[in-house]
Amino acid sequence: MSLASCNDDYFDKNFDEEAEYEVTDVVEMNYTLTTSDYSTIATNSTNKAIADSLDQLHDTTLYSQALAALTSLRYFGEYAPADEYLPVFVQNKWPNADNGSKFNITYNLHQADYVYVDQLAKMVSYTLTEDDYESAWSGRGKSAAYLTPATSSKLTAILKTAYPEAAEGDIVMANYAYETAEPAAGAQMTKSYGNPYVFAEQADGSYKKVTALQGAGNYIIAAQVNGSYVPFGFLASGSESGYCVGSSLTADDNTIGEDDAEIWIVSLEAATDGTYYIKNIDDKYVSTQASGGPFFLTAEKPEEGATWQFEAQTDGSFNLTNPLTGLYAKYANSYSSYGMYAESRFATVSVNATNAALYQYNGTAWSRFTVDEATVYTFQPSDYSIFGSGATYVSSPSTQLPVWLASNYPYAEAGQRAAMAYKTSSSKAEASVYEYTAEGWVPATSYTPETIVISRDNGVFTAKLSVYYNKSLLGDPGDFTTQDISLDGLNYVWSNTSNYGWKGSGYYQTNHTTESWLVSPSMNFKKADKPYLQFDHVFRYLADGDAAEFNQRLGVFVSTDYAGDVTTCTWAQIPLTDDMMPSNQDWTFVTTGQIDLSAFIGGYCWIGFRYTSSNDVDGYTASATWEVKNVLVREPETEE
Repeated sequence: MSLASCNDDYFDKNFDEEAEYEVTDVVEMNYTLTTSDYSTIATNSTNKAIADSLDQLHDTTLYSQALAALTSLRYFGEYAPADEYLPVFVQNKWPNADNGSKFNITYNLHQADYVYVDQLAKMVSYTLTEDDYESAWSGRGKSAAYLTPATSSKLTAILKTAYPEAAEGDIVMANYAYETAEPAAGAQMTKSYGNPYVFAEQADGSYKKVTALQGAGNYIIAAQVNGSYVPFGFLASGSESGYCVGSSLTADDNTIGEDDAEIWIVSLEAATDGTYYIKNIDDKYVSTQASGGPFFLTAEKPEEGATWQFEAQTDGSFNLTNPLTGLYAKYANSYSSYGMYAESRFATVSVNATNAALYQYNGTAWSRFTVDEATVYTFQPSDYSIFGSGATYVSSPSTQLPVWLASNYPYAEAGQRAAMAYKTSSSKAEASVYEYTAEGWVPATSYTPETIVISRDNGVFTAKLSVYYNKSLLGDPGDFTTQDISLDGLNYVWSNTSNYGWKGSGYYQTNHTTESWLVSPSMNFKKADKPYLQFDHVFRYLADGDAAEFNQRLGVFVSTDYAGDVTTCTWAQIPLTDDMMPSNQDWTFVTTGQIDLSAFIGGYCWIGFRYTSSNDVDGYTASATWEVKNVLVREPETEE
């Protein structure tokens, strides 16, 4: 072989065995994470250990859960911090990168724009019942199985009754029947469910309504529905088990004629305990079983479940109860039949809804749900018909919603977004955001691309954050804390709201002299470069409303030594200029633009929003309302 002829001393003569040879591999690279990269990051043992340590530090399990979810969600966020996990990823992917190497890693960051979808995630669906409509019409001298302009205001009270344990922020999709015309004077609602009435046999062969049983004998048992009566005693399609059905009968002067009564007659046979056996015209006994449920027809008298108790009610109807099960035989129009139901079952039998609207509970009352960022379209009952005859909810959102959007918005422009709230069952509702693209309507991503710099210095890979804080603060405190210095009889100054973010006010019935601070969570500026602050705000009721008054009476501050008490740390004010000021005349939010925070790099810092108001102190009287949302602290975005 040719190699055999090589000089064995070649390496010895040309290389010093003990010499150190340094290979320099300084890398500067732009890289965008792929789908598989998120799974690699999520399953890395070092990252799992980091997540566990964060869980222990914050007494939670959310960090471990969020790391595991990277595989499917493919975005970072509050509980999946990119600066914690990406240095490990870079070190493993480019292990030979030397000191001075820099990697610009572009990744998906969960965006706060869709906070309203998070709010809607706990939404439930509620359909008004006939009892709700009766409540709405109570005392008006007329009633209807729908709401009208005169009664629509009762909807909030109905929801408060339906959800007595509601928590602040809860959202309900209310489904209800609505008519623009008021019912005629004296009109009454016809129930679609209820107890049966009893008609006893008369000498002429007719059957007259009675309010008390007349012992064993022939009767007709029937429920009143829209002015006629639906009888009890036969099952559907000649079956021997199921629900009782019957054709409508008329009862002139509360009497059913002999000819109409013929096949609906049942005979009652007295039992020893005051109850009765019911036998239909085919000489079959009507019974039920211990497990409840449907009726059974048998030629032989069953050993149990075949006796029935009749209890007269004040409206002339009867509670028809089976002692074995304790269930009632009642007519439900939703099923067009008699069924065996518990008494509580009938609170959920509802009128067909024609309208739907979203309501949110603010801790005291229900009101219409709105968001500033988007128009949330609430599916109306008629909207579901596009998915098929009789459809009442969205069974497959990923396939059905694009169909609905294409039908309703055929001329949408690229980038147009639609937020929708819809029912997924009779009691559940969801929300989705879709975006129009060249491929049509597709689910809008809940993230935005961000770039982070990972560098290797002194043998260690570290991250330079691009975003330090990004919260809408709409219905989410965002880890901000408040500290009241003076309340002057008020209970609080700052409150977090779903529609306006953090709101500060020192006015209640009159002006109060107050001071209260709203302080952000800490932000790590140890490796910051050119961080800036930006937020949206609006205020009214300052005396002048200019920047000078704002900075004196309200104001934005930064501290690098805050330790939980605004009075024992150092605050540097960041003066806002007139171009950052709202008009002080309306509720139009203004974006401040980028406020430079470079003076505070090198350690941790906190943003403080100071609120003060005054009731004639040193001749100044003003209690502004100040609202703050969409707080962003980040490095300038990398130019392409």
